[in-house]
Amino acid sequence: MKNAILTTFLMLTSLIYSQEYSRITIEPSIGITQIQDVASFAFANYNVGGRYMLNNKFGVRVSATYTDNIENYYSANIQGIINVGRVLNFEEFTKVYTILLGVGGDYTYLHKIHNPKIFRENSNFHLMTSIDNLYKINNKLALKASLNVVTGINDLQESELYTTNSFGINLGVSYTLGKKDHIDWSVKNMDPIIIDSTKTIIEKPVINNYITKETDSNYSQNEYVFFDNNESEIKATGLNAISKIVNYLKAYPEKEVTLIGYASNTDNTTVDYDNALSEKRAQVIFEKLSELGISAGRINLEFRGKDADKVKSSFEFARRVELIIR
Repeated sequence: MKNAILTTFLMLTSLIYSQEYSRITIEPSIGITQIQDVASFAFANYNVGGRYMLNNKFGVRVSATYTDNIENYYSANIQGIINVGRVLNFEEFTKVYTILLGVGGDYTYLHKIHNPKIFRENSNFHLMTSIDNLYKINNKLALKASLNVVTGINDLQESELYTTNSFGINLGVSYTLGKKDHIDWSVKNMDPIIIDSTKTIIEKPVINNYITKETDSNYSQNEYVFFDNNESEIKATGLNAISKIVNYLKAYPEKEVTLIGYASNTDNTTVDYDNALSEKRAQVIFEKLSELGISAGRINLEFRGKDADKVKSSFEFARRVELIIR
């Protein structure tokens, strides 16, 4: 038996530390409980739970609670968890704050029934839902504020009994197991952009105050578009670099441009992820050039994933696309 427990513990530890992101949190909290139409909010309930995220959108949580109200009782529940911020693609929003929605079942046990308006039996099972607000403090810890609703308490329809709900408001923390960032705060899944090379691009006039005309047909300076960490959105400085290239290519229609995408050399992302991110960055520039009237046949795409030459102090320069005139 001891060997089985030790083996299970070692396997669990290995699983926690081998994953790309941490997925398990321990979540203790304390709060107040109200029995609707029977008792007002009263202190206290004590809760401890564990949550496992299958990915950055969906997971499962189990927890146990002791409630001290007009009835003292124990409860245990299991819920499916949805990371609402990730599902709705609020990526910037969910870097430090997110909302978790839980739906599941709650089992309640009490030694003795004192008030039949609340529980009709010593053991009860009810549906429940929860809303958790998580605010990231650091890579290990997040503050947690929760609203929990257990529905249909004492749902036996008799004259002297009530059908009611219980509400719990809790404050606590979410503590991440493992050394890596928790998947709650991970970067979004990369959705590849499909570029239709047969699509006809209608040239549109480009009007920007910062465009200057290049007069040298041998363009000697590469342009760079830099990105925020784990992002592929073009910033204002990037638009300026793109506009210079567009202006030059329109002046010299025999020239072409090569786009080379890179990602920073971080430890907490996979090779596949960095390849996808660098490709997406290059594709975003491709689409912008096409939108500004440069034909697809004059644009060459490359992506190289991590820029291993850039150290941590210069990661901001690694997150880039190079625009090279050929």
